[in-house]
Amino acid sequence: MSRLGNNKDLLDQVVELFENEAERFLDSLQEALEGESGEEVRGRAHTFKGSVSTLGAQALVATLQEIERRGHQGRVLQARALLPRVVKQLNNLRTALRELQQGES
Repeated sequence: MSRLGNNKDLLDQVVELFENEAERFLDSLQEALEGESGEEVRGRAHTFKGSVSTLGAQALVATLQEIERRGHQGRVLQARALLPRVVKQLNNLRTALRELQQGES
């Protein structure tokens, strides 16, 4: 919260924006992982990683960075194996954001 200047309204806006974009990012990553293009996987993981890094979700950032690396290496199957971890970490982030909002009410 201190990163947002202790501004509750700004926190609410950030969380709402993230919630609106998170599913789109996840769907995009899943679509790329179902394909054969390592570069598509790399690019989508990179974009998703940038979004969650601003929220301080280091575990999710690390997983996305690994997917990005595997995509760059053309190892799409190995990258796909990390998708359940992404989903779990994304759900953990959503929970943490909701708890932060409730704690600031």
